[in-house]
Amino acid sequence: MSGKQNNNLPASRPSSHPPDPELIGLFLKNQTKELEIREQELVLRKQADNNSFQFAQKSLDAQVTDRTAEREHVTKNRIYLMYFAAFVIVAVVGFLGFALHNGKDAIAMEIIKAILYIVTGSSGGYALGRSKKRDSDGASQNE
Repeated sequence: MSGKQNNNLPASRPSSHPPDPELIGLFLKNQTKELEIREQELVLRKQADNNSFQFAQKSLDAQVTDRTAEREHVTKNRIYLMYFAAFVIVAVVGFLGFALHNGKDAIAMEIIKAILYIVTGSSGGYALGRSKKRDSDGASQNE
């Protein structure tokens, strides 16, 4: 194909005869059906969007209710914990008072020592754990 054109290919010319009316009618029917289908798809999309919106609304309402119930539960647990701690403190102080009143000073001193060891050990462990947690949270945020 140096410079010559291939003459075996048919030349593209506009057809000189008009299109078949049946073909045009079929084309218009197809277009009408396609528009109806698109309209139905649009209605279905709107319905799906509406359903999604309603589901999201109900989900948010359920989440609000759940969080409210969770806060109430945590508050009740804290109150019960405080009552228990107050009861334990009153019981220990009462026992120490009873031991001192009956002349058992050595037992009272040993109980006080044990309480101090427990309190200092647990406070130190709590502080160490909290500082490690803070360090790991800071390291993960920097990454």
